[in-house]
Amino acid sequence: VGDPATLEASVQEVCSAPLAERSLSGSIDPKRRLSDNQVEIMRLVAEGYSNAEIARRRTLTEPAVAKAVARLVKQLELDVGDNDNVRVLITRAYYDLIGTSAVRRE
Repeated sequence: VGDPATLEASVQEVCSAPLAERSLSGSIDPKRRLSDNQVEIMRLVAEGYSNAEIARRRTLTEPAVAKAVARLVKQLELDVGDNDNVRVLITRAYYDLIGTSAVRRE
């Protein structure tokens, strides 16, 4: 960065609210007020981990992970239809949240 003012403005914006509370435009989106734990569970779902593996990694029980996933669906107001996969919807929401596209597995 060649301009110190640009750097300072960027740092202030990043520090003004956690990533989980930011929409892609940089403003606070009330629907996206997620805890760090919720974002971490979203990340693990997006990486393809099962509830059992997430539970092991986060030292939780499988039922606790299942409840956390269900709460995420509700909090993110995901429109889950009969033919939708909840984990795919959470993955899309995660990549929307962090502002990048999903990386395909080779």
